[in-house]
Amino acid sequence: CGVIARECLANGFLSGMVRADTVFPEGSLNARYSREEVAERAAYAERLGELFAEEGVGGLVEGTYRWILDQGGVSAALSGAKNPAELAASVRASALPSFSRALLERTEAGHAKDFGAA
Repeated sequence: CGVIARECLANGFLSGMVRADTVFPEGSLNARYSREEVAERAAYAERLGELFAEEGVGGLVEGTYRWILDQGGVSAALSGAKNPAELAASVRASALPSFSRALLERTEAGHAKDFGAA
């Protein structure tokens, strides 16, 4: 039995495309978030991207998918790619080496808040 992870990029927050000043169109899924929540999620994604870059994991998208694939029981991660670059990044992640224990601990330590499901 395995898990297929979906919404891996947290409705765009972990794609690197959402910034603190991003305004979502009324009626869109992400429009439900307050300005503060958007800013918090965007700041977290930026910190995570910086950590992945420091560790040589790749970009935010690659690191996010690699982290997901390193979770016990996960067999596949659906990309929901919005463009060819996102799809390519998700494919590259499967070829990256698994995160070290130290890197997994650093990513967990960076969670200042549990955002829950996006």
